[in-house]
Amino acid sequence: MIGLRHVLAPPPRWLGPRRVALAGVAAVAAAATPPIALGVPDSARAIDGSAPALLFVVVVTILLSLALAWFALRARSTRSARLRLVLGGAAAGALAVMIAYAGVMLLHRQSPIAPPSTSEVVFTGLYAGTPLGFLFGTAYALVVLAAVRAEAEPSHDGLDRIVFAAGAVLLGASATGTKLAPLLWEYTAPPPWPALTAAGALGALLALGAAVRMIVRLRLLARAQEGEIQGFHVVPRAGREDEVPLLPLVRGAAPPSGVLAATGASAPYRGARGVLKLALAPLPEDGPRRPLASLVWAAFTQLADAAFTLAVGAGTALIFLPILVILSLSGGWG
Repeated sequence: MIGLRHVLAPPPRWLGPRRVALAGVAAVAAAATPPIALGVPDSARAIDGSAPALLFVVVVTILLSLALAWFALRARSTRSARLRLVLGGAAAGALAVMIAYAGVMLLHRQSPIAPPSTSEVVFTGLYAGTPLGFLFGTAYALVVLAAVRAEAEPSHDGLDRIVFAAGAVLLGASATGTKLAPLLWEYTAPPPWPALTAAGALGALLALGAAVRMIVRLRLLARAQEGEIQGFHVVPRAGREDEVPLLPLVRGAAPPSGVLAATGASAPYRGARGVLKLALAPLPEDGPRRPLASLVWAAFTQLADAAFTLAVGAGTALIFLPILVILSLSGGWG
């Protein structure tokens, strides 16, 4: 059973928001890359069932994804981080396809297929990698922005929000791959159902575990506000020095006006009944109102923001991709 000591226990020092976000981005890249690499006919033909070639593509994608996420995590605001992910993702995607394409061709030296020219590598990276990088960068935004907010506004539920975002992205990637499988793998090898299933299971585990912790934390807060937990109360903030290191129990729109305190603790050397302050929390009259609905709304707004970004990117791609096609047909790449 999850209790107050579990949701209030500080995480290890090495487990910070940035590292959790980077781990989430790496998991998303590792889970989403194989289905895409094997689902696109041209990519599948280049890999030609070679495990080392597929592993090379996955490693390149993970490394560039981590570099992109680290670059975005160093932003000073969520807007700057989003721009770095979207624009940098397009550039990182093109570079990843160029490196992966050239590397796979080198691994297939004995293949009768002639090695690609530099212009072919560049065109393939721009044509295929730019939209894929934009898609990956938009997906990473859910995880990275949660980490940026967790660092800007530290709280006890900050890491849970990052883990929930990573799980939601993995679930979305798995569901999308499952729906698109009949179209993507029509002319290639059978769909990698085990990889899609594993990604969905991991995403469900992460999202469910983080959601349970956030819901339990809100439920315990509500019970403490009502005085239903013996020995725990939410009292007004006194503005003393012992309240400075305290973190909010949950991140809200307004700064918490109270303190979650364990009352009835014995004060050392005095034998008196003391108060042990645990975390900042809103007073009963300040909410949170409908806490579960607020969590659902927060998740919905993040997904809606990602969908809007993808829609804008799709419109931009419709403008620029025909230019690349014209250049390729006219021999503009050499």
